[in-house]
Amino acid sequence: RQWLQMSQSSCEQLQCLVNNILDYNLGSAGKMKLELSDFDLQTVFEDTFKLVSTLGTEKNLEFVCFHDRNISWKVHGDAFRIRQIMLNLLSNSIKFTEKGEVTFRIQLLQTEPEATKRTVRLTIQDTGIGMSEPCVLKLFKRFTKADNNNPHCSSVQRLGSSGLGLAITLQLVELMGGTIEVTSSVGVGSTFAVTLELSPPQNVLESPQQEFCSDHVNFRSAYIILVASNSMLRFLQETLSFWGCTNVSSFSCLKVAMSHAHATNNETPMIIIQSISSMEELVEASKLQKEYGQSVLAGKWVVLTPLDYAGVARGMQDTHWRVLQKPVRDVSLLNCLSYLQRLNDDWMAQKGSILVVEDCPTTQMVVRKILESNGYTVDVAENGVEAMKALYSSPYMLCIVDAAMPVKDGLQTTIQMRELEDAETLPIIAVSISVPSCQLLMDNGANEFFVKPLNKCDLLASGTDFRILAVDDNPVNLKVLLQMLRVLGYKDVVTCNNGKLGVETVSDAYHEGKPFTFIFMDHDSERAVEAGMSSTMSKPITFEKLRTVLSTIN
Repeated sequence: RQWLQMSQSSCEQLQCLVNNILDYNLGSAGKMKLELSDFDLQTVFEDTFKLVSTLGTEKNLEFVCFHDRNISWKVHGDAFRIRQIMLNLLSNSIKFTEKGEVTFRIQLLQTEPEATKRTVRLTIQDTGIGMSEPCVLKLFKRFTKADNNNPHCSSVQRLGSSGLGLAITLQLVELMGGTIEVTSSVGVGSTFAVTLELSPPQNVLESPQQEFCSDHVNFRSAYIILVASNSMLRFLQETLSFWGCTNVSSFSCLKVAMSHAHATNNETPMIIIQSISSMEELVEASKLQKEYGQSVLAGKWVVLTPLDYAGVARGMQDTHWRVLQKPVRDVSLLNCLSYLQRLNDDWMAQKGSILVVEDCPTTQMVVRKILESNGYTVDVAENGVEAMKALYSSPYMLCIVDAAMPVKDGLQTTIQMRELEDAETLPIIAVSISVPSCQLLMDNGANEFFVKPLNKCDLLASGTDFRILAVDDNPVNLKVLLQMLRVLGYKDVVTCNNGKLGVETVSDAYHEGKPFTFIFMDHDSERAVEAGMSSTMSKPITFEKLRTVLSTIN
């Protein structure tokens, strides 16, 4: 295996060298051309930064993106070549940085909407080995490595470099009418600053960033405790400040932060955001969380982890936190904090809200009348873009999605909904005039479908006077079952997370004269009927299975 890995590494280095030589020759001959198009620069740099950040996970490097949040990043240029510039510079920084951090800041120097040019500045800063002034002067020469007169650069040969990456980067920058500057200090690190002249977009672009805004932030009133340092701390502070969060405290030591959280008045909703860079920090966080118990868990906890530890953090037993993988995107952090604040606001108290995503006015009116006449609150979105805005700002117990809509159709909307952490268990019903269209949405995350024209029997069910007990140790299963039962009209539902508590709940209900009509119990299917259960239902739970079981028992 070791020999194969060495062979693969050698092949990849050879391929990179050949590609660099071809690119350099094209540039030298004046044959390198730009392919211009409209694109979202913020999306390009976030995707690129996330890609290269995986290269530094073994070094436990911190990766942080900074950008202006109150301007449009729509531009006209060569997205592929700009991505190549970013990749070359970021890969170079990661290669020669053994510890510390790599930060990337993007700024729009020309912000006037009527300007014919948009001047963009990309800055990559690292805490690597750095370079002396003589090395910087010959940095962009082909087949040259900046290791002369630098006692800290003994690792350059070991790390490997073709000596062409920065020369090609300079060609690309000059081809776009831009400039590149370098400042460096031996043993401290280097900073590369690229300035590019781009054009405004020729067409109107739809951007993922348009689907949320700071007006939808519902956690401004929460008390947020940050546990981070250096650039990550500055990133979190800038982001929260932009969203209007003023009640924020920062700590570099988790134990001090936990003591502070323990002493804080719990009447104020509290959210803890902790940046983790090593397995030791993750283990310590788990121990402290158990030590302080419910006094801290009354608030909500978010851990920001590198790629290598994200799966471990999610799988740790007896922990109560949400996990976000670094580098952190604004939209991911916004969704996570909004979800946690909904829990603080007692989301389940808002159980009557249904989102209808439908472009036909007639269908909108029919569905709204049926649902509102039965006590539900209904919000209507005419397309997928409006639906995503609604989901970012409000919690819903159910979403009804039309398959065919303008701007963003039902398939795209369903897929994007399932990518949201707090909508993973949201029941989604697909509606269409054809079964194949509905089935396509079912294959991509919808739970149920109805074929138009819709009627009252489809949307509502009887049984609102029945009492139901659901017993399951998996909170996700309980949440799915609870939401589906309420959609089907069963509003009096009680949940328990173990059998002992379930038996006590049934006994208490019987003595109070309010016995349960149905009991859903997590079970071993082979022994279920033998033990006295009336029927069985396999997971995952669907509307069809629920209807079948309930009608059979009824």
